[in-house]
Amino acid sequence: MFPYSRLRRASSVSSCGGELGQRARRVSFERRALRRAAAAALATSLMIIMVGTLVTGTGGHAGDSSDVPRMPMNWTAMAWMHAAAAVLVLALAGALRAGTAFPKHQISHVRRGPGRERPTTRT
Repeated sequence: MFPYSRLRRASSVSSCGGELGQRARRVSFERRALRRAAAAALATSLMIIMVGTLVTGTGGHAGDSSDVPRMPMNWTAMAWMHAAAAVLVLALAGALRAGTAFPKHQISHVRRGPGRERPTTRT
């Protein structure tokens, strides 16, 4: 069973005031931003797969005769959408790499109570 005191200690990082509280909120914001960038990269990757399938279905292929039925879409526009999504995924991957490679603030384990030290931060 999970002790209630551990839960209170874990939640005290975001509720404490002063400089430490501001850093904790900043770290929380950075983690949220990384999660959102990861979700956007995943969604865009799925879009690349779907649009890539449409590009394959609408465009001509080497060796095909011209009488092969294709999807009635502008394959050039689809190819541009596919390329734009790929560039977006590369940009998001670069942002994720930069965000995880150099964390700005790392907060060590928080211990509170009588005789215990204040939380420390490493920058």
